[in-house]
Amino acid sequence: LQKRRRLNSILHPAIRWEMFMQTLKYLLFGTHYIVLDTPLLFESGYHKFLGTVIVVWCDEETEFKRLMLRDGLSKDEAVSRVAAQFPIRRKMEMATVLIDNNGTREDLRAKVLRFHCLFRSSRERGGRAIFRTTFISSKRGAVLRA
Repeated sequence: LQKRRRLNSILHPAIRWEMFMQTLKYLLFGTHYIVLDTPLLFESGYHKFLGTVIVVWCDEETEFKRLMLRDGLSKDEAVSRVAAQFPIRRKMEMATVLIDNNGTREDLRAKVLRFHCLFRSSRERGGRAIFRTTFISSKRGAVLRA
């Protein structure tokens, strides 16, 4: 735990700076909104800098099954990994928008597309964008532009 904290104290400032620079770049190019799929959003405190936070969630059993399938973990390893993270209920309480991911990939894709249309139309109606920067918390770290 101590080693992880030390590593995070070294990495997080550089990651935060890169996220800021990438966000600024896309906003300057007139991007309608920005999605950063980032682990440790709440643990790192990044959510405090955002107007809109989307949490994609699923129930605990579904999460365990998906972790076991994706990463080849035992049930105990999956439980341990989830227990080491910020509790999903707390993330849900802090979110602006919740997306239920207990269904299929197609179900999730349809829900995300609905939010994409909402975000995009809010910007196209003119005036100030309702949603400027949006983070989706999950297990992978990727920068997506929309």
